Amino acid sequence: MNRKRGNFRYLKRILLYLGVGIGVFIMLAPFLWMVLTSLKTNESIYTIPIEYLPQPITFGNYRTVFFGAPGLYEINFISSMGRSLVVAISASFISVIIGSLAGYSFSRFSFRGKNSLSLSILLTQMIPPILFVVPLFFVLKDLGLYNALPGLILAYITFSLPISIFLLRGYFKSIPVELEEAAFIDGASRLQAFFRIIFPLAAPGIMATGIYVFIMSWVEFLFAFLLCSKYPTLPVAIYRLVGQYTIYWGHLMAASVIAILPVLLFLPFQKYLVAGLTAGAVKQ
Repeated sequence: MNRKRGNFRYLKRILLYLGVGIGVFIMLAPFLWMVLTSLKTNESIYTIPIEYLPQPITFGNYRTVFFGAPGLYEINFISSMGRSLVVAISASFISVIIGSLAGYSFSRFSFRGKNSLSLSILLTQMIPPILFVVPLFFVLKDLGLYNALPGLILAYITFSLPISIFLLRGYFKSIPVELEEAAFIDGASRLQAFFRIIFPLAAPGIMATGIYVFIMSWVEFLFAFLLCSKYPTLPVAIYRLVGQYTIYWGHLMAASVIAILPVLLFLPFQKYLVAGLTAGAVKQ
């Protein structure tokens, strides 16, 4: 009996690992194919039967993406990457600062309409972003920020600030109030207690929020294409590789690999992201 039970557990474990392995392969297969295609020559991409491994391996597609291809297309990917970095870092920094102050206020202060305002902030995430395209267009045009990076940053802050406030509010609620009260007894002001005690303790939540906003801003395409096409960010530059009659698959895959690198760099910080998202979920 015990032997049968042991065999059943062993079989169950094998099936579990097999299922997980198949799931991981299905998720990683598109990325693996993207990397392999980026290392192929244009001729081998269209070879029939399909060459799954690049023969020979070439980095010409990456060289073309970085240094351009006169006569093919006029896209400066280095400039586009720089713009994406500026936009993503700026949106992350501003959203984290404002979201920290607002989230702290919601977690510590009591005022009229607090619950309704908190709920309305969360409900804004249920509105499809496409509905804001026309209003944002007219607002940015009136402000002189249409087709300008500051206007795109402002648009990203508009969408990232509600979720930033929501995440940081939950994290600040998980920090004991007694720590601030002890600081007040020692003569610290509210701002001193916030920046010297609460802000450092909330570092995982703040980092998680910053990473979330950065990734969202880095990969966003719709508003970058509609509101700032004159100065294309990286997603828009990749889109422009799709021509009317020709698609440069090797260049497209190489540019896509480059685009996901900053996202992969944040993998070591995923524990902070999980901690920030789950903080405040359990009542202390």
